[in-house]
Amino acid sequence: NEAFADDSVTDATDYFQNGNLVSGPYIDNCPIVFGFSDSVCADPDAVQNAYLGADYETFDAGSKCFTGTLDVNEAYDGTMVYCFKQECNNAGTEVTVTVGDVEVVCTEAGEVT
Repeated sequence: NEAFADDSVTDATDYFQNGNLVSGPYIDNCPIVFGFSDSVCADPDAVQNAYLGADYETFDAGSKCFTGTLDVNEAYDGTMVYCFKQECNNAGTEVTVTVGDVEVVCTEAGEVT
């Protein structure tokens, strides 16, 4: 999907206040977050895409795309995508997500705060 200038954008659907229309058959110009559909999280050369920087995000074969509101100093006012190292345990009952030097163990679906 891509955004492009379009005269048909109305004030009611100009969510970004830039006159751009997001293409796609089901998008309706809604402000949605796109992760890295091209598996960029697995590519070490893509580290320049890290919103938080290489100190916090990891780009390698063990990384996956996550969404959230993290920022380096405070919560970001919106939703961003990040690449974090993740590892599932052998039983498949928990996943460990690494953000910089911090490891968070998730044992059920939901948000991590």
